[in-house]
Formats: sequence, C-alpha cells, structure tokens
Amino acid sequence: MKRQMEAGLNSGSPVLGDREAPGVCFAVLQKPRLEGSSGLAPMKIVRTALRIRVVYRRSRLIARSSQAIMRCRAVPGCGCISVGFCFFRLKNPLSCSYYFFYQMKTIVLKNAVIEGLPVICLEFPYDFALKELVKTYSECQWSKRHKTWWVPYREDQLDELIRFFRGKVWLDYSQLKKIDMAREFPNTIELDVKTETEIQIFIEWMRNKRYAESTIKTYSGALILFFSFLDNKAISEIENEDLAYFNTHYIIRKGFSASYQSQFINAVKLYFSIRQHKKLNPEIIDRPKKPKLLPNVLAKEEIKRILNAHKNLKHRTMLSLIYACGPRRSELLNVKITDVDSNRGLLIVRQSKGKKDRVVPLSAKTIDLLREYYKFEQPTVYLFEGEKPGSRYSAGSLQKVLKSALAKIGLRKPVTLHWLRHSYATHLLEGGTDLRYIQEILGHRSSRTTEIYTHVTDNSIRRIKSPFDDL
Repeated sequence: MKRQMEAGLNSGSPVLGDREAPGVCFAVLQKPRLEGSSGLAPMKIVRTALRIRVVYRRSRLIARSSQAIMRCRAVPGCGCISVGFCFFRLKNPLSCSYYFFYQMKTIVLKNAVIEGLPVICLEFPYDFALKELVKTYSECQWSKRHKTWWVPYREDQLDELIRFFRGKVWLDYSQLKKIDMAREFPNTIELDVKTETEIQIFIEWMRNKRYAESTIKTYSGALILFFSFLDNKAISEIENEDLAYFNTHYIIRKGFSASYQSQFINAVKLYFSIRQHKKLNPEIIDRPKKPKLLPNVLAKEEIKRILNAHKNLKHRTMLSLIYACGPRRSELLNVKITDVDSNRGLLIVRQSKGKKDRVVPLSAKTIDLLREYYKFEQPTVYLFEGEKPGSRYSAGSLQKVLKSALAKIGLRKPVTLHWLRHSYATHLLEGGTDLRYIQEILGHRSSRTTEIYTHVTDNSIRRIKSPFDDL
C-alpha cells in the first residue's frame, strides 16, 4: 500500500479502494484511539503535500493549510471525511495506518484575446476556495467584461502554471494552442534598438515636414507593426516579397479595411523612399476595391431631439455648431474665439485637413446661441475649453457628450459626430444649395467627394412612384 501511495503522489492518479480515481494520495494518519460514545477518534496527519494538519476537536475536524482554514465532518463507520471541496476516504479506519485522497477540482485553460493581447483564460465552476487559490497566482487578473480569470500568454506560461498548481488542482490544457506571436500579434514583439531609432528619426522628419500629428501616429504605428511582424529582420534586407507577405498573412487574414491597407502601404512606401533611399513596389499587392459607402444621414426631427437633449449650454452649443456649420470634430475643437466673425456672419476654420483655411457661414440663430454661450462660459483662448482655462476640449469628451444625448432621447442608431456633418451637407443640398458651395463649405478637395451626397438626398427619390402602389 505504501508503494501505491508513492505512485499516486508521482502519477497523480492513486488507487481509491479497488478502483482508480483522479486525486492525490498524500498523507498517512497515525493510529486512532476511540473515545466516547461517538466512535470518533482524535486524528493527526503526520505529513502532507499541502502541509494540511487535521485534528479532532469537539466532534469536528479542522483542516489547516496555507491557503485556507476549512471545517469538516467525520462520518462514523464509513471512513470518510469531507473537507470543503476535498474528499478523503480512509483505508481500514481502525487499523494502524490510514490513507486519504484529495479529490481535486479542474481548471480548463483556453486561448483568448483581451484588449488586443493574447491571454490564457482559466475557466472553472464557481468555487470560493478555488477562486482564492487562483488569485494567489501573481499574474492572474479578473476581466469584468469577459467574466473570466486570465494570465498573459507566454511560451513558458503553461510550465509556470503547472508548477504553481501541482498537487492543488488539475489543469486541462487540451484546448490550449501554441501561438506564433510574431505572426498573430506582431504589436507585442519588442523592436531592437536600431529599428526603434530609425522609426524615431522618421517621426522627426515628418514633424519637420509639418505632417499632421494624426498622420504621424498612423504611419509610425504601421511601421512598428510591419517591422515587428518580420520579427526584427534587418531593414536593409526587406524586399517587396516581405511587403506582399505581410499584406496576405496579416492585413487580409485579419480582415482589415481597404483604407487601413492603403495607409499601411503609404507609410512603408514613404519610409523606404526617404530613409532607405529605395523604392518598394506596392503594385505587387492586389488591393481590393474600396467600398463605396453612402454617408449616414439623420432626419431633421432626430437632429432636433439630439440638440435639445442636453440642458448644459456648453454641450448643446458644441453639438449645435457641428450641425449648423459642418466642421469636423478636430476643426471644431481648434476654433478660437478670434475665429468667430459675428459682424460678417462667418466662422474661420484654420489649417483644417490638407493644411487649408476656409470660411463657413454663421446664421443669425447660431450667432445668438454663441453669444449666450460666451457670456455664460467666458472662454479665454479656444471657443470650447477643457477644465483648465486656455486648454482645448478633448475629443473623447465631445464624443461622450453625443452618446449621452443619444441615451437621453433613446435613439439606438450608432450615431457619431460625423453623422451631424453628413446631415448638414445633405440638408443643404435638399434645400437647394449649389453643390460647388457645399464643397467649399465642407473643405473637400475634389468635387467627387461632395457628389456622394447626391445619392442620399430624398427630394427626387420621394417623388418616384412605386408600381406596387398601382396593384
């Protein structure tokens, strides 16, 4: 029996009675001595793998461990002890030696992606003691959104988990798959110092050329992703084949949009032409056709409900100005007090997309709203300022203002700030404004961009009679 016990300790599948059962046999009890009429004996575990000591006290057994203190009951005559989620079966209760077994819970390990990063999820039915044990693992975190415990994915993470939970729980990692981090999650691969220096020099070059910060962020992010995907391959050795391979095995495979693909190609093409003085040929990549999406337009009744949703004057004015003048989000937040010409009824939009200035008309109703807002808020530099005087209002906060308005009126459409701009242009066109003026007001470089609004105007479409009505 002693050899069976030792085999159970090593294999994790001990003998329970005459049959095998999952668990670990890890202790020998001293010879019991019967006391009283209950037939229970004071017992003491000599040695255990979990350092649990069991003592008899006032008709109850107390199990002590480094993880928890659990009360348990001894069942007279059957040789069984139930301890929390543990189950002990005693061999020959009245003999000199006792063997007991620890019936372990199971944790299932699975791959997952949380916040864009690969992780290993630890799944198990709710059990307080097991939850407390999992929390003691240093890297383990709880995801409220996914309602699961997880640890970051690493190649050696499974070995660490096995070492930590050995003898405590069973780990089922049959569903866990090995991940090629460089291919699946290149953004998690650290770049070498030389490559990081090259990217930083390229960023400074773009700043000197007065590229927009949004463009700099997009291009530098694309380069980091590209070089990480190639697993820090020497930049001088990168060829057209690497570009095509990245496009096929990352962009296409991940299902990224055609516009993202174009941004990536433009970033790589610009970097290699400027820094490496060689040209990569993007024509080797079969680009998909860019989808022709119609602008999202709201009805005037919906617009009115959105603009009147807020009692806060500042919030109402910001949303109203987007629909009244059609600026982009960044253009609205960059407007300064001096850019409002109330005498001429004009709003000057400075250094907008394409580094161009333009003017847009301000109606009398809009000017009255801006005057009321200015008297109440008294901004110092920007028309819409943040918490600190003279600082710009944040783009994220502006988006939250819109979402709050949608929630208040119960509108379930996925409305964005740009929908207000689209609605402004469409309603101008429906009101008879010439398309060329709309192009100037919106700041479009090409008339083709403005012509898309002709597809969503409903003046002519509404007059079309369906043959269904004649049936």
